[in-house]
Amino acid sequence: MDASNQSAPCLMGSWYTEQDTSFDERRHNKWIKRQFAVSSTEVTVGQFEKFARANPEVSFARRPDEQRDLPQTRVSWFLAGRYCNWLSKIEGIPEDQWCYQIDVDESDGPKFTLAKDYLSLSGYRLPTEAEWEFACRASTQTARPFGETTHRLADYGWFNLNSNNQICPVAQLKPNDFGLFDTLGNAREWCLERWGGKLTRTTSINNNDHEDYLTVSRVNTRVTKGGSFSELGVKLRAANRIGSHPYLRLETHGFRVARTMK
Repeated sequence: MDASNQSAPCLMGSWYTEQDTSFDERRHNKWIKRQFAVSSTEVTVGQFEKFARANPEVSFARRPDEQRDLPQTRVSWFLAGRYCNWLSKIEGIPEDQWCYQIDVDESDGPKFTLAKDYLSLSGYRLPTEAEWEFACRASTQTARPFGETTHRLADYGWFNLNSNNQICPVAQLKPNDFGLFDTLGNAREWCLERWGGKLTRTTSINNNDHEDYLTVSRVNTRVTKGGSFSELGVKLRAANRIGSHPYLRLETHGFRVARTMK
């Protein structure tokens, strides 16, 4: 995992001149006043298989051994949260530091709640949108971590023109300047908070990155970032954001993990 310590605000969103910009990408700064770490690759089939074997109640279609380096897709936001708690458990992180509270006794399925002050806890979790965008941009201000246009995109990300319309093994292309692979393309990645139709969640605390509502509803969509192997190159931008319902398990959706270090 690669840690980042914010001494400057995280640039988020896009200029109106950026190709394919959207109404919900208002350019602004957000402060991340904590040290955090983000995994250098998306969670792979091989990593996720260990979780599935330890939790046989999880519905999981095993891929052949030669596909163990593919990103694990068809993972819902809820299932990604269960994986994060499991990862915290096997690494010996105390349960009071886990970021997801899951009531598995609910008659209509597990009930998810984010733990109070989860951004101060040390357990594994999905990255916030600000953390994800900071990690993707790697201290750049352009549409992509390598520049403004798509001319070099095939060197850094899998998308509709170079993927043969299928998911590809992680870490095969160039990383960004933070050493992170596939932040653009391959699997579209879940973020922690709700997609609210606008980039910045309402806050009165000086635009600091902060906790979202703790109750997680199946109705409210969650943010996804980075684009996927099947999308057009213009969609693969640091600011691009799409809301997806947290129960969806799509071939285009995967995730990478994060945690607060201090």
